[in-house]
Amino acid sequence: MLAILSLCTVASLVSTAHAIATPVDVGTAKQFVILAQSGISTTPDSNITGHMGLSPAPSSYITGFSMAMAQAGDNSLSNQVLGNIFAANYGFATPGKLTQATNDARTGYNTAMAQPNPDFFNYQAGGLDTLTLPPGIYKYTTDVNIKGPVTLAGGPDDVWVFQISGRLTQAVASFVTMSGGAKSTNVYWATAQSTYLGPASKNVGTFMSQTNIILGTGAEVLGQLLAQTAVVLQQATVSSPNDGSSFQNYAPVEAQPSSSQAPYVLSSTVAASSASPAAVSSAAAPAPASSSAAAAQATPAPESADQSPANGNTQGSDANAQGSNPNAQAAPGNEAAASPSPAANGSDNGRGAPVYGGYSSASATSSA
Repeated sequence: MLAILSLCTVASLVSTAHAIATPVDVGTAKQFVILAQSGISTTPDSNITGHMGLSPAPSSYITGFSMAMAQAGDNSLSNQVLGNIFAANYGFATPGKLTQATNDARTGYNTAMAQPNPDFFNYQAGGLDTLTLPPGIYKYTTDVNIKGPVTLAGGPDDVWVFQISGRLTQAVASFVTMSGGAKSTNVYWATAQSTYLGPASKNVGTFMSQTNIILGTGAEVLGQLLAQTAVVLQQATVSSPNDGSSFQNYAPVEAQPSSSQAPYVLSSTVAASSASPAAVSSAAAPAPASSSAAAAQATPAPESADQSPANGNTQGSDANAQGSNPNAQAAPGNEAAASPSPAANGSDNGRGAPVYGGYSSASATSSA
């Protein structure tokens, strides 16, 4: 009897040693599929579904999108963006609301990194290859390298939080997918250094980097990119989350044409997620790594020169790790170039008034 009680006591202590991962509230940053502070650049054409925002840098540091200013003067339009583009130098209440959004994104990053009692410490020494990962908090004091297929297996209320003190690098043509009804809105990648998703790779979740986020040629993300320096894209696809869908069957939101000419109004508040994580089945979980074991640190490099951003950013360089402004900022003044032609029905570039998960946009016409 005493032995049974002793075992129950030990089991209780083990069960309380780990906390269930909880959703990360990014506040008003939730309205943006891409949000950066020092620059957003693309090697055309990229395909963005959702709003983009840049602050405190002005719109001249958004390059490669051939933007046209909307009539309202508070946002721009691009044929590469199914949504609106906001910058700190635009009119009306845009600057203040962008400041709030970038502050909220920073708070979200800090919250994600501070979630206590990780379930897995330096799991697989940071090398993720052909794995099925249950929900939980994954803490790394090393770089993390996604080398092969990774499946996030769990239910619609389960949460994954990756706390990465180094860099996050994903290999060419490697996939991160979901199963069991897991949602991309419940996956969070917080990196103290740079994030680089290689060419033709696919991933899901909210990416929060203390420095930059770089997507190689043809990379796809279902989620958000929230960078405290710059976001660099090379013919990449970033799609607003579609709750309840997995990456395998995800289809971008199809916007219906609209004749509305009202300018988009950026919300100053966004409701926090009310999801309640479910308990993790111990049978599905990999064995936690010992927190006392030293994990091998890897410093990944791009696979070839043609996979690095054309504007000169390096993947996870020491300069970027320190938050220096990337070269993506170097080509100001493209905002008035190659203005998109409004469609005959008066919708924004013929793409209509899209509705994304949790927010909507009325179309604004180009000033042509």
